[in-house]
Amino acid sequence: LAIAEQALLDAGGLAPQDVDIAIERGRVLLEGGDLKDARAAARQAIRIDKENASAWNLAGRVAMAESNWERSESAFQK
Repeated sequence: LAIAEQALLDAGGLAPQDVDIAIERGRVLLEGGDLKDARAAARQAIRIDKENASAWNLAGRVAMAESNWERSESAFQK
């Protein structure tokens, strides 16, 4: 996971407005259990594209992993 995260960090530096990179980085971080950074990646993805369903889905999944049910439900509804 560390190699994938580093590759996505590098790619994000090259294309900071690419929502797909931010989402994929968040997924890798979530899978690795790094909830704080996964939450930050989800927020970045939402800032880039507020209408992106995958960004909101990631935010909801992170909130679920944190047992934050209200925030999870809110993210999934968006």
